[in-house]
Amino acid sequence: MKLLGDIVIQRNNINDESVMIKNIYVENNDKVEEGTLLLDYETSKANFEIHSDTSGFVHILCKEGELIEVGNHIAKIYDSPIVGQNSGSENNDTEFNQSFSKKALDKIAELDIDKSVFNSAKLVTENMVLDYHNNINNQLNDSDKTKLIPNSKLTESSRLTNSDRFGLVSYVSKSFESYAIDCDTIYNEKEFKGSLSIILIKTMSDLLSTDRYKHLNSFIKDSNIIYYDSINFGMAINLGSGLKVGVIHDSANKSIHQIEERVIELIDKYIDDKMELKDIENPSIVLTDLTDQDIDSFLPLIINDNSMMIGLSGRKEGIQKIGISFDHRVTDGLEVSRFINDTISQLEKQFPSIEMRGSCCMCFKNIEEEELKDSPGFIKVLTSKNVEKYVCRNCIDGF
Repeated sequence: MKLLGDIVIQRNNINDESVMIKNIYVENNDKVEEGTLLLDYETSKANFEIHSDTSGFVHILCKEGELIEVGNHIAKIYDSPIVGQNSGSENNDTEFNQSFSKKALDKIAELDIDKSVFNSAKLVTENMVLDYHNNINNQLNDSDKTKLIPNSKLTESSRLTNSDRFGLVSYVSKSFESYAIDCDTIYNEKEFKGSLSIILIKTMSDLLSTDRYKHLNSFIKDSNIIYYDSINFGMAINLGSGLKVGVIHDSANKSIHQIEERVIELIDKYIDDKMELKDIENPSIVLTDLTDQDIDSFLPLIINDNSMMIGLSGRKEGIQKIGISFDHRVTDGLEVSRFINDTISQLEKQFPSIEMRGSCCMCFKNIEEEELKDSPGFIKVLTSKNVEKYVCRNCIDGF
């Protein structure tokens, strides 16, 4: 019997140490072809499918609902059936010495769990036992009054909980008038009109690529600051199927319209539940935009392997707020304050709204046209929203 293929769990996210097997679609000794769907599994941010990379007879080394450590074997393909192998996906091919922590053994006994469900894990910890228990109970629990935390949310929470960073996270924010920034004509896609997200990603990416701020595109490991090779801007997406972070890789070298197209692609994949590894891996900084919710402010959480997280809140075409949570071991409040001020300044300079281009806010006539008519110029007015704008004499006389 010859081994033709050996399938292991690849690292789909730099922060995930284990995955949850969701569905197994074949049984041991089934004849499979190249491309046959074998199983799927869940990480903290997405679901992934495993397909056979060759033709042969499959031997499954895991079970549905089992937590599998990254790098472990989950299936093998042979040139002939395994003699004496029963059908069904049972893990009978343990190739390592397995160990359980004392707390894990105590919890397994307390919850009456079959130890064999952890066959693919080299070291079984108490958290793995609790994750498994919560996942199984969540599938069986049909009560309207209670709902256990999903495994994906537990994994996500684990990534957000960094004891090494306790007490070292600070926050700086600043409000600004978004009316001064063009959030309409700059875009090709109608989905983004009125939103600052795309041009904010572009502006911050450009700033982070400068010598002044490039060290902010980093993370802490042990006692070292690790710099990312490129700016991979993550964008938080939650359209009803849980929070996922889609990544615009090398965003500093992309145009506004290329960033638009990438975000549209990520949203489409989120809706179709087809996000791939390349769509979620290695965000070096993440933006969460809650301006659709008209909230005044919120505090973004720093995830592992990031030094800054960006939050955008407030009201579209009104007062908005940029808030940044940051790791105090990398930077400080003064520098992050300068970064925010530079960001707002660049937004207003590079993407001025029509009103801020020396134009009448009523008819959009610009100051050059007024000069040709030997007009006295524009009159500054204060709107009911306490915003200063300009109005030409003709529009004033027409009131």
